[in-house]
This record gives sequence, structure tokens and C-alpha cells, in this order.
Amino acid sequence: MPQVTHLSFVNDDGVREKREIVDAGGRTLIGEQEKKIAALEEVDEGFRGGPILLNTQQANDTFEGRDLEVLFEDEIANGYANVWEYLADRVDLARDTAVGMRAYAGLRVGDYANVQVEANPYPYMIGAFDYDKGCCDPEQGPSLLMCTRTAFPERVQWNTTNDNNGTAAEPFPYLASNVFRYLRDTLLPKFPAEVRAVMKERVCVLEQRYSASAKLSDSTTWAWKNVGRLWLPDEGEIYGCVYWGSRYGSGLVGQIPAFQLPRDRIFRTPDGTRSTVWLRCVSGLGSSNACNVGSHGHANNNSASNTGVGVAPC
Repeated sequence: MPQVTHLSFVNDDGVREKREIVDAGGRTLIGEQEKKIAALEEVDEGFRGGPILLNTQQANDTFEGRDLEVLFEDEIANGYANVWEYLADRVDLARDTAVGMRAYAGLRVGDYANVQVEANPYPYMIGAFDYDKGCCDPEQGPSLLMCTRTAFPERVQWNTTNDNNGTAAEPFPYLASNVFRYLRDTLLPKFPAEVRAVMKERVCVLEQRYSASAKLSDSTTWAWKNVGRLWLPDEGEIYGCVYWGSRYGSGLVGQIPAFQLPRDRIFRTPDGTRSTVWLRCVSGLGSSNACNVGSHGHANNNSASNTGVGVAPC
């Protein structure tokens, strides 16, 4: 180990200084401390990769997430059928008011579990803890919001016609859309049974846009609606604000922590190709477009009948 000859510190004026150590006793003391740290590293192989490193990664936005099935392998093997049943049990534990958020100890935003859909694995990561707990109508309870940055390869029209309005039978554009039916009727049944068994239906505020007399270019109100077990985020959940959508299109405007940075909004298909993905809100500037996340990570909108856009549902 090289001998320490200088010491870096912040002085009383708040300025960092680097000074040469001229006192032999000081050198000896520092050397002894470094030997103790080295000994701890040898004994605890997880020291460098333990909580200190993880906290630093999260603080610096460099945390890449851990495979939950591997991380909690021993606990899962102790009475759980799979990682999804294990995570559902953690959420159930969070319902105990005496336990609360401590039920999520050891879990971090970005930790993931793979969902096998047909030939491809889709890493579904923890996007938020108790994202809308106490909110909505009816009031929502504890939950793990799971999201993915892997877009499904199929291209899906937001609507089969170039129309972002609702209908007389269903005045909420998202619930009347082709993409909502695709998630519910085509994609969800492809998810493994053990995943579907623990998925929770979500209630959120949806925009309403319909008039019997003419197509509307903006939404007129909103209401609390059930969007199912697989759902598209809105602009507020992805960006933390509204860009192209209506003021009624992102009622809670709470950014999902997993999408905090621009690079977090790059979606790729399983082969690594960047993909544009639909959002559930429609444009507040006309009667034909729906909002999406562009393939470069930017807020965008396209004609609802566009055939080149994918999905990455939460």
C-alpha cells in the first residue's frame, strides 16, 4: 500500500485544502486506519458492493437495478411459488399500519423481475412505491408500480380511425381506444398466469371528450375510471408535466420516479431498436392526435391511426 503523504480537508472558511503530512505520527495513524479498512474489505466481500455503493449509485442516478429473483432467492424459496407471489406478499404486509413502508425494506426503484411474453423477457422494474396511496376515488392502498423500458415489438394503432374523441357509448377517449382493447384483450392474456394473479386493476383520472354535434379538439372534463391491469402512463406520469395533452389529460401529474431523467424515457424493443410508445392521453390541440414518447426520448404526438408506434405498459 502506498504511503499517504497528503491530507485533503475543508478549512474553517469552507475551502478545500490539500496539505503535506509532515508529522510521522500522523502518517502512522492514517496508515493504520487504511489497513483496518482493507481488512474489512477482505472479510466482507460485499463491502464495495453493499448499501454504501447502492446509495451512491442512486444519489448519482447510476443505479441500474437488481434482479429481484436473484436478490431474494433464499426468501422466495422459503414458501413462495415465484418472485411475483413474494412481491405481492410484501405489498400485503405494507397494508399493516404498524409496518407501513418498512415492508419494502431492501427494495429499490429500478429493481426488476423478468416477465416472459412469448419469446422475449421483459424486465419489469419497480417504478414507485405506494404511488397513489390515499389518492383517487375509491381511495387506493399500498402497491408496487411496475414499469418497463422494453417496448413490445408489435405496432399498435391508438385508434383504428384518425380520431381522438370518445363515443356516445364511451365518452372517455382512452377507454374507447383501440390501444386500450389491445392491452386488455390481446397483450394481457399473453402474460404468465403467476404475474396476472397478482396484478392490480388501477383507478386513475381520465379525460372525457365527446359531443354528439361535432368532433372536439380538447377535452371538457374528467372522472375516476378503472383502466385495467395493464395501462399506459400519461404525460404527467412520464414527464412530470403536460406538453401536448389537454389540461384534463394528466390529472394527478406525478412523475413516476423510474422516468425521472431523459435517458429513462428511451424505450427499446427486445432487439435493441429504439421505439416510440403511446401514452394514454390525447392531444389538446386537435381532434386527431394522441400523445406518445418519441424514440429519442422527447414528448411527442402522432395521428391516432399511426401504424408505427408501440406500447410499454405499466
